[in-house]
Amino acid sequence: MAGGAQDNDDEITGINVTPLVDVVLVLLIIFMVTANFIVRETVEVDLPRAANGGETVQGLVNVVLDKEGKFFFDGTEMTEKELEAKVAEAV
Repeated sequence: MAGGAQDNDDEITGINVTPLVDVVLVLLIIFMVTANFIVRETVEVDLPRAANGGETVQGLVNVVLDKEGKFFFDGTEMTEKELEAKVAEAV
């Protein structure tokens, strides 16, 4: 054909991955070298301290009234009178 165009209908039998591997290795080396230059600056911070260090509240009770009107004190079913006595004792 005129103009120097070639009619090449041959199938591509393989892909040359050598340039891709070269680029990936160069990028890996660049990242490894520049990772050493990252400077991490730290700032000292005075953290606040709690006034009452770690005290926990003792003597909590669990009182439940279900939809059927049953009373429970710490998981134990009881009558209203028994519940009144237990709450008065706990307080």
